Amino acid sequence: MSLDCVAVCGWQSLAIASVSSAESFMTSRYPIPPSSTELTIPAWDDAYAIGSELVDGQHRRLFDLMALLVEAERGRCERSMVDHAVNSLYGYIRFHFQDEERMMDELDYPDRDRHRQLHDRFILSFDDLVTGHREAPDFLPRLINFIQHWLVHHIAEEDTKIRAG
Repeated sequence: MSLDCVAVCGWQSLAIASVSSAESFMTSRYPIPPSSTELTIPAWDDAYAIGSELVDGQHRRLFDLMALLVEAERGRCERSMVDHAVNSLYGYIRFHFQDEERMMDELDYPDRDRHRQLHDRFILSFDDLVTGHREAPDFLPRLINFIQHWLVHHIAEEDTKIRAG
């Protein structure tokens, strides 16, 4: 998949159209990894499915949005377009967390309070990274590594427990 900056500019409409962890990985907040020289695009795996059409669809969309962010980094888009993409992804993640937490409430998921705390820690770490490192030359690769690591581990190790729960 190859995208140009114009495709990234359309990120907001893509995100808007979508709106209709292990414990050892945890500290008080998620660790922020150093940038990697090789950015990879994680692929959705059906093993990540939890059995909710809504949440599974949102998880797939998060993988798609991560792929767009990696492509934006590879294409060296204008800073304003990258900033827009980062802000759109942040908004979509928060939106997704609300839906997932609502679903856990409806299912009376027994571990929902701890799961909510994981979401809260992720948001705090995302904020820390964006606030403290946005002007750094390796900001986008660091952000991508952070989100990818969290996305894959959180879905595979935490969200799939909802299916089992």
